[in-house]
Amino acid sequence: MNPTSNICPEDLEDVFNFGEQSGVNSVLATYYWGDFTFSGVYVPAFTPAVLPSGIYASALSTPMEFPEGMTLRKYWDKIILPEQKFTESSQAALKVGTSLFDYDISLSYYYGRDDLPLLNKVIIFPADTLGTVDVTAEMIYPKMKVIGADFAGSLFDVGIWGEAALTIPDEVEMQTIVGDSITKSIALKNDPYCKFVLGGDYTFKNGIYVNTQYLHGFIHERGNDDLNDYLTFRIEKKFSGNNLLSV
Repeated sequence: MNPTSNICPEDLEDVFNFGEQSGVNSVLATYYWGDFTFSGVYVPAFTPAVLPSGIYASALSTPMEFPEGMTLRKYWDKIILPEQKFTESSQAALKVGTSLFDYDISLSYYYGRDDLPLLNKVIIFPADTLGTVDVTAEMIYPKMKVIGADFAGSLFDVGIWGEAALTIPDEVEMQTIVGDSITKSIALKNDPYCKFVLGGDYTFKNGIYVNTQYLHGFIHERGNDDLNDYLTFRIEKKFSGNNLLSV
């Protein structure tokens, strides 16, 4: 997991292979000054994440709740992409990195959009007088700014790393429309929230590779009240013929 990596969108087609990202067309400039490296990236067109499909299509979405007595008959959803113009679709990032006490460290800033859609409008059409309804949902990709910091190095023979990303989202309004009635609420507050990851890995003499990470905030989680904590663990072992067993 890389909370500071926001230029390339997530590739979640394989819902169990988190961390994969898709490439984008971009312009990269790098400048070296002593022990420091300065980088800037510009992406002219927004590319959304590849979402899970099939039986895992709803794995990263929040189930829609209906009032008691209301039954869903049909459901449509529509994802609205940003307008193809500079102020709406482009993304940019800056990064400065150096080495300190044999650790690689860097600070970064990103301005663009979340590559996962957010529900911002629900239109409910009564189908009969018994509480049966048809629903149309609209989703957008919220604008956000991200201030990041990361480090990577080793402690004895153990590789260690960490990343933290302070996300400052634009506020997103939620509209629920039932007939002529419109109810407004906040889908996403503009309060900053922080995701971070701490990890370590080690390869034993017999070739067994162990990787563990502690995560605060998963890919699809937004806002301080929505962030949860996770612990991941991975073991790999190479056998003859370069066959790999991964758990």
